[in-house]
Amino acid sequence: MMNTDQKIFHKLMVVLLFIVTMPALTIAQSLVLTDWSFRRLSTDKWLPAQVPGSVHTDLVQNGIITDPFKNDHEKKCSG
Repeated sequence: MMNTDQKIFHKLMVVLLFIVTMPALTIAQSLVLTDWSFRRLSTDKWLPAQVPGSVHTDLVQNGIITDPFKNDHEKKCSG
């Protein structure tokens, strides 16, 4: 069993941890909530992107490539 001092210390540590990590969570949330986009360097056309995510899923979502995990599409995407 924890004594009263240990309980108070434990609660203070939880509050301190929350206060310390809150700015990092806010930054991470703002990065995720931002509208992201990408483009091919040779063009001026920007396409929507999802963060977190990958360029491959963004290419599939925008119809640039077919889903490489369906049928034999991986062969078509790699060459």
